[in-house]
Amino acid sequence: MGMVKKVLLADSIALYADSVFNAAEKAFPLSGGEAWLGSLCYTFQLYFDFSGYTDMAVGLGLMLGLKLPENFDSPYKSTGIVDFWRRWHITLSSWLRDFLYIPLGGNRQGRFMQYRNLFLTMLIGGAWHGAGWTFIVWGALHGSMLSINHFFRACIKGKALERILALAPLRLCSILFTFFCINLCWVVFRALTIEGAGRMYKAMFAGPFTREAAGLSATTDGLTGFAAMVARWLPNNYIQGWIPFALLLVSFFVVFGSSVAYLWRRNPAADRLAAAAAEVGVLLGGLALVTGMLWARRSWGVWWTWDPRLTTTLIMWFVYAGYLVLRGLDLPPQRRNTVCAVVGVVAFLDVPLVFLSARIWRSIHPAVFGNKGGGLEPEMRLTVIACVISFGLLWAGLVWIRKRQLDLAARLDALQQNRLMQEGL
Repeated sequence: MGMVKKVLLADSIALYADSVFNAAEKAFPLSGGEAWLGSLCYTFQLYFDFSGYTDMAVGLGLMLGLKLPENFDSPYKSTGIVDFWRRWHITLSSWLRDFLYIPLGGNRQGRFMQYRNLFLTMLIGGAWHGAGWTFIVWGALHGSMLSINHFFRACIKGKALERILALAPLRLCSILFTFFCINLCWVVFRALTIEGAGRMYKAMFAGPFTREAAGLSATTDGLTGFAAMVARWLPNNYIQGWIPFALLLVSFFVVFGSSVAYLWRRNPAADRLAAAAAEVGVLLGGLALVTGMLWARRSWGVWWTWDPRLTTTLIMWFVYAGYLVLRGLDLPPQRRNTVCAVVGVVAFLDVPLVFLSARIWRSIHPAVFGNKGGGLEPEMRLTVIACVISFGLLWAGLVWIRKRQLDLAARLDALQQNRLMQEGL
């Protein structure tokens, strides 16, 4: 398995990562799509390369009768930078902790000194990787993020926000945000110079994101030719294909139907289905709002505008986020389920409003499948249909998996209660 990671995965994607970073060092033109793809390729190349070597070393050690420690524990599934350094290069993390962080004072002298020690530890750890300003900056970034993460965890410890962030949708958002931060840090780690890293960051966030803006042709050969193809398809086809995020409305329709079913039959399974659909809906809604803002910044020049469609969607997201918070309150199960069912029915009033907002009020959003209000170009209809089907399958899978988890949790709770009753007897 280690050799597969190294030879088939790491070495394959390294070709493209090296091309992008070399182009940045030489000040060659880079599109936004090309820079992001290059950074992601290096992020996974580094993991597959390093973990592949580790797996091969562990395997050879077992063949010789030696049990070497595990060095990676799914680091890109981390929910924070603190969690990341407990999963990434575990042996190095332990060494930095035992021989730098603790001798500097650890957390024994108050929070401020703890954050200082974390920063210095990672700064020295960055210098340990190589004699260059890029490694120093990388260490400083991780030291700062570790301090911020520790401060945030200390602020929410034992509070309701800690339990809310532990919910599945928000936990997934934490994983994605952590991965985003780690990916940005790997850019400066891979770059040969600060200038090269700066060009990568500029391309990733400032673009150009269109073929016309980049002055590129789709028929151009080489690296810039690939950039042209990425720039052509990403903003014009793929991002418009996020329209199926409207399937989040289906989630809230399921919440409505399941809430009605619970109030009618008092079936706990209906309540669990409502909870699963609400969590997936809030997750998709949050992703729709964030990716929509990124698209709007590039297309309209602003991150947000109080358009009827945007405003009603934001209100709907906050309503169902509040619904999830309500589900996390410490109330008797039956009372909580009844209250949540009533809220699930009432909250659905905003869903048709979101759908009809582009038709009722003057909106910059077109009525996609309507005869008026913009519609779709013929070549985009197939894209929309494909995205609707793919996102529909993704939505169904997520709801089913979460529903199964809640069912199993309910069964475990019931078994535990029965055992306690038997012990009491």
